[in-house]
Amino acid sequence: MASRTPSEAQPQSLVRSLWSRGLLLPLSVFAILWLDLIRQLSYTWGTNEQYGYGWFVPLLALGLFAKKWPNRPQAGLLAADRGQPPGGESSAGSSPPFLFSAFCILLCLFLLPLRVVIEINQDWPLTTWAYTGVVVTLTLYALWLAGGWAWVQHFGFSAGFILLAVAWPYRIEHSLTHSLMLLVSTIAVEALNLLGIPALRHGNLIEIASGVVGVDEACSGIRSFQSTIMVTLLLGELYLFRWCWRLFFVVLGLGIAFILNVGRTLFLSWRASSEGLGGVDRWHDTAGFTIVLVCLACLSLLALVFQRKWSGPESSVVGSPPFPVSSPSSAVNSPLIRRYLLAVGCWTILILLGTEFWYRPAAGNRSESARWWLDCPTNAPNFQPIPVSPFAQKLLKYDQGITGAWEEPEGARWSALCFRWREGNPTSRMSALSHRPEYCMTGSGHQMNADLGIKELPANGLSLPFREYVFDAPQSPLYVFFCLWEDGAERQAGFAPTKYQNRFRSVLNRRRGLGQQTLEFICSGYTGIDQARAAVTARLPGLIRTGTSDH
Repeated sequence: MASRTPSEAQPQSLVRSLWSRGLLLPLSVFAILWLDLIRQLSYTWGTNEQYGYGWFVPLLALGLFAKKWPNRPQAGLLAADRGQPPGGESSAGSSPPFLFSAFCILLCLFLLPLRVVIEINQDWPLTTWAYTGVVVTLTLYALWLAGGWAWVQHFGFSAGFILLAVAWPYRIEHSLTHSLMLLVSTIAVEALNLLGIPALRHGNLIEIASGVVGVDEACSGIRSFQSTIMVTLLLGELYLFRWCWRLFFVVLGLGIAFILNVGRTLFLSWRASSEGLGGVDRWHDTAGFTIVLVCLACLSLLALVFQRKWSGPESSVVGSPPFPVSSPSSAVNSPLIRRYLLAVGCWTILILLGTEFWYRPAAGNRSESARWWLDCPTNAPNFQPIPVSPFAQKLLKYDQGITGAWEEPEGARWSALCFRWREGNPTSRMSALSHRPEYCMTGSGHQMNADLGIKELPANGLSLPFREYVFDAPQSPLYVFFCLWEDGAERQAGFAPTKYQNRFRSVLNRRRGLGQQTLEFICSGYTGIDQARAAVTARLPGLIRTGTSDH
């Protein structure tokens, strides 16, 4: 059948088109691989608000694929453009290159150990990026089998769009977050002083007459930084911008997002100066929602303005695509693609069953570990609970928590925070690791001076691994002791750098869904870390209550 011209092509619905080609069932089985990937990534989307936009990414990718389906190019078109016949080696339905096929077979085999490792390491960027990359590559191979390189280029962006929702490595994310917070607070303080509102900067804190306003990650631009990249790339694909203009559009969008975040910080600081710190709580969410809408509106308007200038000749927005679309008799009917989709989908089911088989026996045979809890000295002078804001509770998602601040007889000031995440929750470890001094203390405007590593301190027959830090403070340095405890662990490593061998050892020991607990002491009024450590060592047995059941 001769290929139809764009004006003659009658777009079919995606589902009806797939059903007529016998692809609906194979695609449904293959979709199990994608559903499992989305489930693994969703743990990060649900525990880290910076990646909350990730929930929309799969839906946008699916919608983009459906939008591009009616205008898909004819299979083998690019091969013909290079002087090869449409039925040549680059066409769909022909035998794929041996090396290409062998590589994809190796990726399928690699899925088994990778899936077992990622089951308990969703917070490890190396495994999440690897798993996402394998799924995207296998999908691109399916597109190649269905329609050749023309289909890979046409639908490749939709398949790889999920990469924008994968968590960045910690070092990159933390350094960027910290830099943006400092830059926003610096600009905001200068602007407030120009507006006649006296303001001082302490790290990422802004001090005004009515109190101190914090510039946390939500206001620093990191969340809008990542989501803006997603939106600008999506609009660039929808309007089929040339790639050089897509990159420029990303930079332009990031600049808009940053300016709006500075404006949000200025607005909240102004409300705090006129209404008190309560005004920040009242306007915080409204201001954030407003700048998101304004940013989206600005980017959409700019995309419409520049579509004719920036779009390539293949743009489906300014006109019909200049290539013939696939006909019902296209090579997508080849049984090779159906067999491939069914094979990968069935292999995914076996992998999921194998992963469950690997970890399931350990759940019933796990040894009972010692349980302990913080006993706050409520009779100590000036003792008072430390309020945990609703925002922090939503961020940490702990199941139990106790906090307190008091003054020791020698005049030293102590603060204690103890949180527990229940066993069986797959996000327990990720939530516990999000409560760390590098985040909390720097977010409060303190500069870290030293990270002194792990010291094990005894308490009532237990050996608690505390990581020691020294932070700057206006009056005197703050000495922070942070303990991370994992239920059922053969050896409590504490909050030590998570090395590859430790992660793989957890996989070999089948440790999945273990309960997590943290304890943090913040001490001031001591002459050095040695004196602070000695005070914690002496005080610790009276602050720890041991037991074998949850508290």
